[in-house]
Amino acid sequence: MGVPLLLSLTGSSAQYDNEWYVTAAHNKPLLGGKETYYHPVCDFAIFRSKSDKGKEPKLGYVFENEDTYHVGYPVGMLISSHKGKYVGEVFNPGDKCIYSASDATTISGMSGGGVYNKYGELVGVNIGIMHGAIEWPNGKVQFSPSIFMSINAMKDFIEEVTSNKVVLNIREEEENGIRIFRRTNRTSNGVSI
Repeated sequence: MGVPLLLSLTGSSAQYDNEWYVTAAHNKPLLGGKETYYHPVCDFAIFRSKSDKGKEPKLGYVFENEDTYHVGYPVGMLISSHKGKYVGEVFNPGDKCIYSASDATTISGMSGGGVYNKYGELVGVNIGIMHGAIEWPNGKVQFSPSIFMSINAMKDFIEEVTSNKVVLNIREEEENGIRIFRRTNRTSNGVSI
């Protein structure tokens, strides 16, 4: 096995809570020996690894045109964070899953790293890029957007694996028959108000 091949075996993960981390399922070769659960269809995995950091990240949501921060360890580099804007959802015909998309740059090795909103809340996991041009409903064309799997989309899977309820910093309301999502305000002890 040559050095270039060995160097290409890099990936990232993001702390989900003090017991679990999330990553891209295609990082499987790097997860040997860990108690890992793979989504049956989409490129998403969660593995058990105790964290001694003490502080659990908050989970959140991102809306169209809001800032996203893609964090990971690109091949041969230290941790990197790339800022972009959330642009929408894309269907991946390969695995038939819907991913979130951003105009941020992601680099090989960042797969599985966290995607955060402007409040520092974990909103998803880096997957890679969607090759080709994507035309959004507003007419904007995006070439090879970065894609990530949102925590919200994996909510049921995460709850099934961890036996813990996923609590996003968002609430859903209905006004005049239209579903509206709003951020909740949280007190310092994590209680929604």
